[in-house]
Amino acid sequence: MINQDKLPDQEMYKILSPLIKDVINTSSEVKALGYTDKDIKGVMDSIISSVNDARIYIGSAANAYDASIGQGMNFFTPLQLASYMATLVNGGNRYQLQLVNKIIDPVTGETTEFKPKLIDHVDIAPQYLSVIKKGMGNVTAGDNGTAVNAFKGFPIANGGKTGSANVNEDVEKAIGRTAYGTYIGFAPFDDPEIVTCIAIFDGGSGGYGAPVARAVYEEYFREKIKTQNPGYKFMYEKPQKSDNAGTVIDESKKGQSTNGESTTNNTPNGTTNNSPNGATNNTQTTKPNSRENNTTNGTQNSTTNNPR
Repeated sequence: MINQDKLPDQEMYKILSPLIKDVINTSSEVKALGYTDKDIKGVMDSIISSVNDARIYIGSAANAYDASIGQGMNFFTPLQLASYMATLVNGGNRYQLQLVNKIIDPVTGETTEFKPKLIDHVDIAPQYLSVIKKGMGNVTAGDNGTAVNAFKGFPIANGGKTGSANVNEDVEKAIGRTAYGTYIGFAPFDDPEIVTCIAIFDGGSGGYGAPVARAVYEEYFREKIKTQNPGYKFMYEKPQKSDNAGTVIDESKKGQSTNGESTTNNTPNGTTNNSPNGATNNTQTTKPNSRENNTTNGTQNSTTNNPR
């Protein structure tokens, strides 16, 4: 049986060789360069060496120190980061990932609900959590916060962290790339309901993801904001609809019958959060069943109402 922690070089050769040959054969121009078996073996040796070096480094004390200041070698998806943040700010409860909280059959109307499933609890000392949250609050509201400008005038207190994720800075510069711009945050600050994680390809800085998070919060808390702050100007206003006579349709009354009963047509997709700038936008509500807001759309925006 192959050791899953470290594949023997010969096994790695068997995996890599056909992949590299497929790459060469995809282009007549590349194929015409005349790569030999010796060349291919050289590429494989380089890849294997890099993988083995990374395997050693990731478990080293040096990487642990680097990770303590937000550096080091780490591989997380935006949804995993959102899960981590939800677990942190809800007091340590990690729930099984769910992309939707219910599915409604469009033909029969039958509803299948998915209940929150607690899979782990992390004990976080209150004094440590308080310091961490205070730091994230300063990111969005402190004098020198890296997301202060993005949330200026936003009526709901929130916290977050900006960051950038590099693959290799020298390589990125050589090919005209820059770091992923990453922003992760939660709102409201004192009693969190929702977490967002924004990752922008070649964003350069996480500060560019903060306005996307604000737009998500605006949609999530839209009715609350409109009630408490009637004059608030939203970043993205929904276009008004009008009938054939030019009369503006009041969307808030849409779905009501003449006797006042609701005839809303529920769909599996619920509401849609659109993410500008091609960002990957993952959101989680921090409390089970706090609000139905579960969607997936063409801008890689997935939401779940269960923290992890």
